[in-house]
Amino acid sequence: MNTVKSGNGWEKDKAFIEFRQQDLNKKVDDIYEKLWDMNAAIAGLKVKASIWGAVGGIMTTAAGLLMYLIRELMQVKS
Repeated sequence: MNTVKSGNGWEKDKAFIEFRQQDLNKKVDDIYEKLWDMNAAIAGLKVKASIWGAVGGIMTTAAGLLMYLIRELMQVKS
């Protein structure tokens, strides 16, 4: 690592520090982008789960009503 002696002690080479900072900034930006994509995917899954939950609830309710109506019709015929 390149270092230079200054009047107030040792300081790191400015170009190296800037390079490392840019590298770290790029890595952090990549992480944030991946997290954003995951957040969007999770939101989409929540919507799909809500829709399928509603469909399942409607289907079971409809099946229950249909069974009730069939039972009532059978009792009327007897």
